[in-house]
Amino acid sequence: LRKTCTLDVFGVGLQNQEAAFQERVHSLLAKPKNRVRLHGGYEPHEVNRLMQGVDWVVLPSEWWEDSPLVIQEAFAAGRPMICSDQGGMAEKVRHEVDGLHFRLGDAVDLARVLERTATEEGLWSRLAENIHPPLSVRQAADETLGLYHAIRAEKADSTVTS
Repeated sequence: LRKTCTLDVFGVGLQNQEAAFQERVHSLLAKPKNRVRLHGGYEPHEVNRLMQGVDWVVLPSEWWEDSPLVIQEAFAAGRPMICSDQGGMAEKVRHEVDGLHFRLGDAVDLARVLERTATEEGLWSRLAENIHPPLSVRQAADETLGLYHAIRAEKADSTVTS
């Protein structure tokens, strides 16, 4: 089990906030020296490499997301997700199967889940082995074409028998 953990934050937005807010965030992050690292933005081709460099992917969105791409990216990289218990996130990430949920907007519950990931023996392995990687573009296209052909054949059969 881990004695220390780090939090790597990827993405943009902090630079768009007011200077006072940015200063407050940086002062808070300076206290747990080297435990929280801001990385800023990244390019799409970097996603898999970045995902491979972390154990868990946390999506603390408060939006009722429909189908966040980051979930598919994490699962493609074999990384369990931690997300809120609402909307498409809760539908895509199966609690206690391939990820964990926390109560929407509840920082204390998120902290409880994060602590659990650092202290519960075997949790990461159990969840990671249940991840179903998303379909590749080729697989999705083949399935879509298969459905199209099946519907077309069914329609043709029904007009012949009418």
